[in-house]
Amino acid sequence: EPKDTFLKCEAKNYSGIFSCSWMTENTSPNVKVSLRSLNDPQGDVSCSSPVAVTKGALTTYTAQCHKENFCPFAEEQQPIDMLLEVIDEVEYENSTASFFIRDIIKPDPPQCQYVASNGTVTWTYPRTWSTPNSYFPLTFKVKVKSTKRHKKLSLSQVFDTEAQWVQLPAPGPAEVWVQARDCCYLSSWSEWSSLCR
Repeated sequence: EPKDTFLKCEAKNYSGIFSCSWMTENTSPNVKVSLRSLNDPQGDVSCSSPVAVTKGALTTYTAQCHKENFCPFAEEQQPIDMLLEVIDEVEYENSTASFFIRDIIKPDPPQCQYVASNGTVTWTYPRTWSTPNSYFPLTFKVKVKSTKRHKKLSLSQVFDTEAQWVQLPAPGPAEVWVQARDCCYLSSWSEWSSLCR
């Protein structure tokens, strides 16, 4: 049983491209890592060599994978089963993940801008999201934080919307962020966008 290896996979859209990452405390220079699909002997899931980033005692590896001939418009019938193996001179660890692409969707944040002329913030779908948008609609969450200093309290309001704009409350300055998720198949929320205003 793996003690310190954990495999997590995410997809930004329905293209069949996904990334898998895992953390390990194994610092051996001779460590060998293998990530492959268990249910595809034909090799229709291929993965890049993992890239390592070390912070303190933990090393995070990330590999980009691609399921060939993936149809974003069809219902997935069979999950993808991934096997991660970490081997060095003294230890063997493995970890598995089984998922449908639809279950690991996490969109990139929307791109937003402030329109000073009418006091609105507008946003667009992330460039990496599947098209057409009418077939792959997103729903949005907007966070508006008042920046007026009033008795050392900062008021924050969060609400859901299908629209791609919000009218800022008057009066007073506000900071705005937006995040997105799949509207039809409730995916993970994206990270918050950069500050829109």
